[in-house]
Amino acid sequence: MKKILYSMLLIGLVLILTPATAGCSILSQEDLDAAYDDGYQEGYEEGYGEGISDGYNQGYDDGYVDHFEIGRSYLEDYSTYNDEVGISYLTIAIELYPDRGEYYFERSSAYFSWATHLEDIKYDRETSGEEYTNTDYDMALPYLIEVNYDNALLDVNKAIELGYESADAYFIRGLCHSINGDYLDAVADYTICIDMTSPDTDPGQLGKYYRFRGQLYGYYLDEKDKALNDLALALELTENDFIKGLILGYIEEISSNP
Repeated sequence: MKKILYSMLLIGLVLILTPATAGCSILSQEDLDAAYDDGYQEGYEEGYGEGISDGYNQGYDDGYVDHFEIGRSYLEDYSTYNDEVGISYLTIAIELYPDRGEYYFERSSAYFSWATHLEDIKYDRETSGEEYTNTDYDMALPYLIEVNYDNALLDVNKAIELGYESADAYFIRGLCHSINGDYLDAVADYTICIDMTSPDTDPGQLGKYYRFRGQLYGYYLDEKDKALNDLALALELTENDFIKGLILGYIEEISSNP
């Protein structure tokens, strides 16, 4: 059976994180709240979007560190992108604010991103044309990929448990279920995504959710009619020509299956 789960194939790393804040005291929630009251927010706003910039450094100098936002800056700013460092900051933020579902969701997304990145590295090393060497790193990659996907699933489950109800969270969880072969659970999560998304305000995202659910129906669950219906809706909602081409290919392939 043809595998169609895209490049969402598979992370893992049991991270032993050495936070980049080593040598800088970890502040309590009360201290962080006081930091905002004392005007650190101004420094944060000045530095946000520029990675670790003057605004952030000033925050360090003043003893105020917004670990969550700094972690996000490493995951969203291409000039400073670093999965491991971003996750280390998010981990500190979670230790300080263990009841914030958004923090778990952000770390889940980072784990998933890291897993897919490692999966790409593994694929490139195996198909580079050079003789594949069984170095310790090559042998560890499958394990690292698996563990990061597991971490992503644990964190997104915790985010949802804490009330972080968003289509993005259920989509990440659906991807994790798909990778683990739990296709019915993935369909259930994609269905929640569909129910939470309006065709008027976000047709592209809705089309994506139909596309992923349709792929599972058609390639893994032997539900041809449901697959073709979902993919037709995805095609209607999708504007990107490349994605439309993929969808048409799926429809042709699934239609031709007995």
